[in-house]
Amino acid sequence: MKEEEKKKKKEKEDRRKEEEKRAEEDEVAETKELESVKLGPGETSTTYSELYHLFPSEVFVAYDKLQDFARDLNTQISHPEIVLIGLQGHGKSSILEALLGHQINTVGYGGATQRPLYLNIINNTQCETPKVTIKRDSVLSEFDHDEIVPLTELSNEIEKRNKIVSSDAVFVQYEFKDTCNMTFIDTPGLIPEDQGDLIKTKIDQTVMNLAKPPHRLILCVEEAKDWERIEMMDFVKQLDPELSRTTFVYTKFHNQLQKMTNTRQVNRFLSGTPPDTKSFFTTLISTKLRQKFSESDRFQEKIWQAYRRDMNGLEQLQFDKRFEANIGLHALRKYLLHLSWKNYQDNVPKILKRLRQKKASSENAL
Repeated sequence: MKEEEKKKKKEKEDRRKEEEKRAEEDEVAETKELESVKLGPGETSTTYSELYHLFPSEVFVAYDKLQDFARDLNTQISHPEIVLIGLQGHGKSSILEALLGHQINTVGYGGATQRPLYLNIINNTQCETPKVTIKRDSVLSEFDHDEIVPLTELSNEIEKRNKIVSSDAVFVQYEFKDTCNMTFIDTPGLIPEDQGDLIKTKIDQTVMNLAKPPHRLILCVEEAKDWERIEMMDFVKQLDPELSRTTFVYTKFHNQLQKMTNTRQVNRFLSGTPPDTKSFFTTLISTKLRQKFSESDRFQEKIWQAYRRDMNGLEQLQFDKRFEANIGLHALRKYLLHLSWKNYQDNVPKILKRLRQKKASSENAL
């Protein structure tokens, strides 16, 4: 009996070592593949950095001045609130931190996000580097105060607060001089029917409560796969029947792209998105590679290389260039920034109107 147990233990240990060896080989192969991607026309080795700085600093200075005017006039400028929803393990949290360009979150398989996360991004011209504050926790008594943390430690600090399953959110404030005001709300991953009715009902309700307000935009994140196997549509339509405030993000696109062998196949897939909606196809890096390239500059570089690898594959298949604006994390990021910028522009007339009213009131008083 003891010999049998020793044999099983050895087999288990051998399997573990073999899995670790395969994982290391996959990591090396992925790194080599990404670092050998061919640059596109007009691109350089620093293009990835430029894509995280789409607007010059003067734009954000003007944005700050508009906010000052609004405060002086007791007028509030609204900003976009974007709720990320999706199934467990499909990449919601990875998309959020890739949009920011910094590793800030707990990511992984089997539902890494146990509590909602509010990431309030604030334009602050006084912050030459990002200033990150985790707000007082309403659930865990050991975190009953606001805490300023280094950006490099944010992921660890969120993980400490993510040990419990709760509908009470973790609130993070991110201030920086070159950003627009917006709020991202990362939600716990939805789970399949067969993983327990009680926990599924609780998570479903939490996500619905966060995504239901009609002023909030929905970012529906799901792994790219054959269209007949897409799972999120019914859930999304409960929140947004007309899909008027939903943007679809299909992750792990590279896996799907590798199955395609001709132009007709790729164009047919790219045209399969829900009609009259905005959709994006993204590929990020594996969890192992994410751990290896945690420094922000290298992290951003690898995200761009993953996008360039997909674009090279699409170009080899001679895809329809009409779909180019829907490919990659940076296309999604640009789209969301322009939504925030449009919100800024829409507020200018309101501020001018208040200024005229104040001027007229002052003149009448005189």
